[in-house]
Amino acid sequence: MKVNWAWQNQDKWVVKTERGYTLVIVMELRKLMGKKIKIEFPEGYQFKIHAYNLVNPNEFVRVDNHNNKPPHYHVDQQEKPFVWVSWEESKQLFYQLTCQRFGNFPWD
Repeated sequence: MKVNWAWQNQDKWVVKTERGYTLVIVMELRKLMGKKIKIEFPEGYQFKIHAYNLVNPNEFVRVDNHNNKPPHYHVDQQEKPFVWVSWEESKQLFYQLTCQRFGNFPWD
């Protein structure tokens, strides 16, 4: 089935944490169009915010959703669901989890 996007946005950058990790951060946000939006896409959003250690990509934090999987987060190999509040709250959850895992870093 072809997905129709109202719009999509992607960004990628590198940051250094206070604990010395170099992280690659990838942020993707898409807005789905249509009347029948699946429950796993709250407010019609499909999203992924992913930070991984440049030296060891198996060390990562990701907040995302996708087909057949409502909003959830990963810290390394552990996965847990979370309750969607908003895109802004999801970004804050990502930042909090990433700081806990790798240390503080600048975030707008």
